[in-house]
Amino acid sequence: MLNLNSNKIIKLDYVLIFFICSLPLVLISGPFLPDLFVVLSGLIFIYLMFKKKILFNFFNKYVFLLLSFYLVSIISSFLSNNIIMSFESSLFYFRFYFLPLVMFYLLLKFESKLISLICIILYISLIIIFISILYEGFLNGFNDPQYSGLFGDEHIAGSFTSRFYPLIVCLTFFIISEDNKYLPYILALVIIMSSLILLLSGERASIVYFFISNLFFLFFLPKFKNIFLIIFSALILILSVNISNIKSIDRIINKTYDQIFTSINGQNPSLVAFSPHHQSHYLTAYKMFKHNPIIGIGPKLFREECDHDKYFSRFKWVPYNLVDNNGPIPREYIRPFGVTGRWISGCSTHPHNSYMQLLAETGVIGFGIFLFFFIMVFSKMIRECKNFYQKIYKKNKHHYILFSSLLSIFISLFPLIPTGSIFNNWVNVVYYFPIGLLIYSLNKTKLR
Repeated sequence: MLNLNSNKIIKLDYVLIFFICSLPLVLISGPFLPDLFVVLSGLIFIYLMFKKKILFNFFNKYVFLLLSFYLVSIISSFLSNNIIMSFESSLFYFRFYFLPLVMFYLLLKFESKLISLICIILYISLIIIFISILYEGFLNGFNDPQYSGLFGDEHIAGSFTSRFYPLIVCLTFFIISEDNKYLPYILALVIIMSSLILLLSGERASIVYFFISNLFFLFFLPKFKNIFLIIFSALILILSVNISNIKSIDRIINKTYDQIFTSINGQNPSLVAFSPHHQSHYLTAYKMFKHNPIIGIGPKLFREECDHDKYFSRFKWVPYNLVDNNGPIPREYIRPFGVTGRWISGCSTHPHNSYMQLLAETGVIGFGIFLFFFIMVFSKMIRECKNFYQKIYKKNKHHYILFSSLLSIFISLFPLIPTGSIFNNWVNVVYYFPIGLLIYSLNKTKLR
């Protein structure tokens, strides 16, 4: 895919290394710096492409998919009711495509040295988040249902941790020999810190991602299995002693149950998609798709169109544990006092699911491209699981990088979990970071 006419290291390479390797750290600061670093990296890389004659095969299937998605987004914006606002998300979306290309370029030049540096930065980021969340929790006696640490008002500490967790684990296996006596202690530290961050963050989707990652690790990383089971069992034992006093556990378990099994429009309790809020968002997005099935309403326009009469959705919500006859207060004693629930609107900045957002904003074409990419990732991950089962990674440790990048992308694109906006700059940096490692590891393992 990439042809380097010279492997000679130049000063701009070190600037690119700084921008790329700093991304996990600056993601903690918010969306501005990561976006800026990606843009600057892209501009430098464009300069190097012309100056150093770095050649690309633009007919690669991955590039074709990315360009197709970008083209669909542009067309959708151009045909939308608010072209200017929609172009804010779609016009310069291509900037994120340079992130994996720059990573690939650097990894081919610096190989394991750069991988080690990336792994170290990920460890530093994890430790910083862990300390900040733990400190925040100690300040108020762990009485809040959610903690975000240095992320401030943005409750994304769990999202960050769960998405980079596969990379941290597998890059550790790549760098450190399985026979190294310190490996179990290092992995134990990663598991403990990640588990506590996710627990205290109260981010339920991130806990699902964490569960999926560990499920794959338990089956396909033999060295990981015993360490994980011991540490996880110890954590459960410790938490069970004082579980009733940890508010985040109440949010993760009780609130989730209350939201999924809920009373809608005064009817008997029924199952909803994650929560009444999510269900109303999904219903609104589906209505948008029905009215604009081919190309959608345009990127970033869910927030603008959701209150239109033909799309608007709402229903009345009464918590299940409040109205159920087996709940704390029987239904017949509630209604006479006027406790009838509250209206849940389907309006928001986005529908909180990437696939529903793409259906609404880019239609079946944009959705289809995205889904096809997910299927490709999933199929390659299944093939890689087979390689791990056959212990091919012992012959080529780059399979660790391939497996971790596929897993990281897989959980980020997993369709059955609420997500952030697909066009959000912070989210896209997190999405495209492992793609750089994926392209590099595919090249090293010759799995196309």
